[in-house]
Formats: sequence, C-alpha cells, structure tokens
Amino acid sequence: IGSVRTAGGAVLVTSPDIVTDAPASWTCATRRAPTDEEQLDLDLAWRLVRGVTSNAIVLVRERRLIGMGSGQTSRVDAARQAVAKAHAMLGPVSTTGAACASDAFFPFPDAVDACLGAGVQAFAQPGGSMRDAEAIARVDAAGGTMLITGTRHFRH
Repeated sequence: IGSVRTAGGAVLVTSPDIVTDAPASWTCATRRAPTDEEQLDLDLAWRLVRGVTSNAIVLVRERRLIGMGSGQTSRVDAARQAVAKAHAMLGPVSTTGAACASDAFFPFPDAVDACLGAGVQAFAQPGGSMRDAEAIARVDAAGGTMLITGTRHFRH
C-alpha cells in the first residue's frame, strides 16, 4: 500500500509508485531528438518529479535540480513556480537550456509556454492529453525536444 487517507468518511488507498523508469522506451514526439546532455537531464528530472506533490514540474540543468514547482492547483502555476525558484536562486539565465519534467500530461500548452519563455529546451511528460499536439507544436516551433514517457507519476 502506498498510502491510506480518509476524506469525507471514505477511505482512499493508493498503490506505491514502483514503476521502473526506462528512458530507452520513451518516444520522441518532436522533430528534434534530445542531445546526450539533454537526455541525462531529462532522465534525472523524470526520476525527481516522481517524488514531488502534484501538480509538479521539475527543472534540471547540468544534472542539478534548479527549480521545482509542487502542490499547485494547475500545471502552469507549477511551471511558473519552478521557473521563479530557479531564477531567484541562480539568476534569470539559469533556466536557459534546462530540462523540464512534468508528473502528468500538459492539459494545455500554457505550462510549456511558461518554460519555453524561460529558455527551457527539453521536456519529458507522460503524454495522453487531448491537447498533446498543441504542446508538441510549441516545443517544435521553439526548436526544442519533447519525450513521451507513457507513465505518469501523479502524487497527492
């Protein structure tokens, strides 16, 4: 059992997140594949985001966590929080060339836009949104890369 909680007289039971992450099984949804450096950052970001409270966005650059947005009511708020934390700690250029992992799909392209606006160029997300094509198109237009993991790490 992952966790047991009560809410309104009901008992909520969740399974632990024991999914084995296999970057080799991820698919590239964009025209540009990640560089070796981006792949390493995406792998770390994806492993980190699994332990963060949803809605969660993690930013990694040069194998370091530089920003994290967690527990937000929307994915765009989590993205803005992650970017703001990175900029506050390391300066506005810290996110240039960074990698972003989202614990669940991007329901709208706004979170992707927030990250792209900060210079993020690589994304990992589970996919599965009705608007995946919009987010992918935004990343393609910016010359970035997006990997679809096929598994979400939604945590409450």
